[in-house]
Amino acid sequence: MSTRHCFKCQGLGHTAFDCPNRKVITLAEWQSVKEEEKEEEEEEAVEGEEEDLEEEVTGADEAEMLVLR
Repeated sequence: MSTRHCFKCQGLGHTAFDCPNRKVITLAEWQSVKEEEKEEEEEEAVEGEEEDLEEEVTGADEAEMLVLR
């Protein structure tokens, strides 16, 4: 006895092609989601830059310098 199995919703009795749980999204909704993702990435980048701007003072290294040719 073989039952159909949907790989999208993991439901039984239908296949992924006939899945009743299809999500429909309009172009305007898709663009707004992409804009939100882009804004979040920009905010994360700004936060990362602020962390990079911290001043770090290090002393000079005093040791032999080896050069290979």
